[in-house]
Amino acid sequence: MNRLSFLCWLAAGISLLSSGVPAAADAPTGAQALALKAVGQPRPLQGPIFGASTAHFYEHVMDNPAQIAVLKSMAIGLDRFSGGSDANFYNWRTGLIEVQVFPNSSAYIRFWAAVSTSIAKSFPHGITMEQYQAFSKKIGAQTILVPNLETSTVADQVEWFKRLAAAGAVPQRIELGNEFWVAMLNDPASLARWPDEPSTVRTQKQYWDAFQPYLPANAKAAIQAASGAVGAVEQSRSRFGQRLRQWDENLRPEPWFAAVTAHLYPRMSAIMGDPKAGTTAPTPENATPRLNAMMAYADQGVEQILQDLERRLPGKEIWITEWNARGAETVTQRAGAAEPMSAAMTMLAATRMALVYLRHPSVTAALFFMLNFNQQDAHSVFVMEGRGRYALAPTGGRGPNRIFPSKAACSNRTAARR
Repeated sequence: MNRLSFLCWLAAGISLLSSGVPAAADAPTGAQALALKAVGQPRPLQGPIFGASTAHFYEHVMDNPAQIAVLKSMAIGLDRFSGGSDANFYNWRTGLIEVQVFPNSSAYIRFWAAVSTSIAKSFPHGITMEQYQAFSKKIGAQTILVPNLETSTVADQVEWFKRLAAAGAVPQRIELGNEFWVAMLNDPASLARWPDEPSTVRTQKQYWDAFQPYLPANAKAAIQAASGAVGAVEQSRSRFGQRLRQWDENLRPEPWFAAVTAHLYPRMSAIMGDPKAGTTAPTPENATPRLNAMMAYADQGVEQILQDLERRLPGKEIWITEWNARGAETVTQRAGAAEPMSAAMTMLAATRMALVYLRHPSVTAALFFMLNFNQQDAHSVFVMEGRGRYALAPTGGRGPNRIFPSKAACSNRTAARR
């Protein structure tokens, strides 16, 4: 059995701790021990399964020995290049994210245009796949490659794969673009390119067929499911919600692809059916109802999503290439908002999600989003220990709900705290 990442081991450990079993020395008088009963047939877990996105375009992590050391200590099994939505604009010739804005471009496209300008200032020479793969080897991770199918032609991407193949840098797992079901949030040009799931899969296959001469023998391709966003209550009756549901209704297994991707970002406001629940801090009155609802979703809701994908695409692997129990965009990125869960609540929800993944042999990749070192970033997961060293924090984000543990406590924690 291959070695699994720390995320797997921590998930099991925290699950036991959170189940209400006190340590023997701390057990109150009359307390009863909880007997755990094994259910189902045991199976070997073939790693790597767990991994994470790194902030390579947003922080200088690739040339920071201290940050590389702490990432290596976490045994991150999988990472991703060039990223998520930014991969849809990656120019392999410059190593940069390049976004063209038109008068009718969506706000999301304009957002990425602004981000790309910032990236170019921080990394004027860009980042190549070869450079990133060398970094991945240092931290012990295998890379999932996300080619640019949004703004790059088949011929251009083939030239990139040809170069990578000559350098022995084409990885086994190829994720054919990122979140085309979003169509860059109602952008006219993106919607025209990705109008629906069937036409999207046809386009993805054109790229995949053209890549064949340059792929390793065991290469696998993944298409996309919108499952992680379908269940959002606030989208259920919208045109966007209808697009997401229809996208998954159209999913069909085809022999040329091996996997389907899903991005799982539970939103407290949707789970509770209350918009305020996603932007207000936990209190003694609302914490337990929120935790119960989030834990139910993290277990039953995620279970339902995975079962649905297995039903629609029997025999296909499921790559959860983005997930975070705190949602896609943390509420602290919006003025006047607060994190809806405490550190402990978030840790429990993330752990439960990770354990659900392990129930399913079909889930062969689960990449936590994301591992930031910048203390001011909403996705920060590390704290400074002094002397240029870092330790993992039990929760990320800014504001009063963040917990900064002692150095001793940090030294024994891993990234599954979200």
